[in-house]
Amino acid sequence: LKVQTYFPGLLVVNCCVLVLGVLSLRRRPAPSSPTRPKGTFLRTSIGLSVALFFLGLQADFDKFLLVAFGRAEAAGGYTAAYRIVSIAVVPVAALIATTQHRFMNSRAPSEVISLVTKYSRLAGAYSIFATVAIASAAPLVGNILGREYSDVPKNMLLLCPMVVARSISPFPLNGLLALDVIWHRTALIISTSVVSIVIYLLLIPTLGVVGAAIGTAISELLMGAGAWFLLLHHCGRADRGHLAPIV
Repeated sequence: LKVQTYFPGLLVVNCCVLVLGVLSLRRRPAPSSPTRPKGTFLRTSIGLSVALFFLGLQADFDKFLLVAFGRAEAAGGYTAAYRIVSIAVVPVAALIATTQHRFMNSRAPSEVISLVTKYSRLAGAYSIFATVAIASAAPLVGNILGREYSDVPKNMLLLCPMVVARSISPFPLNGLLALDVIWHRTALIISTSVVSIVIYLLLIPTLGVVGAAIGTAISELLMGAGAWFLLLHHCGRADRGHLAPIV
């Protein structure tokens, strides 16, 4: 019954959001006639869409392989832990959403670096607090969910590195958007997603959820390190006049 009611409920909520969005737009001045996407807008849209596709693939491929290799029960406990741990990243997602306009309005590479450093430090400090909270709450979660999910607390601890990685990588990725290096950003996301998939294929058949957690942690940390490297590289190029950031 829970599964059957989840998707209709999700549909109803999304329809309500759609209606509210349309009503809010009607209060604004009528936009100009839509035109065919082209140029920078088209390239940016394609780059972001491809990146989102691979991020989604990375996020779900480990669960798919757990089921494919006959570990359906383990996949259930791992997925439950993944969703619980993902809740800890919600404040970081809120910070990303509320600060993104500042990156897009940045006029100099030094300003981009300053913003990335500022928010990465804040999110990094929060991730340490969140990791401690997850480790402390894991036994309580096991007691609440019952014996059927006895492996959830252990899986929550395995996924703690994901909280840290997802707290420090989004802001340099936003910095790359501000510098208008969309395809370098997209290439980084594609490559780290491929790395995670390869690790999943190598480790999940023998290690199960431990292999899934290792693949997730490595790919997320590589994405953060790669984003910082590309950001510093392109900010250096912009300072030398080889790259013009978006104004």
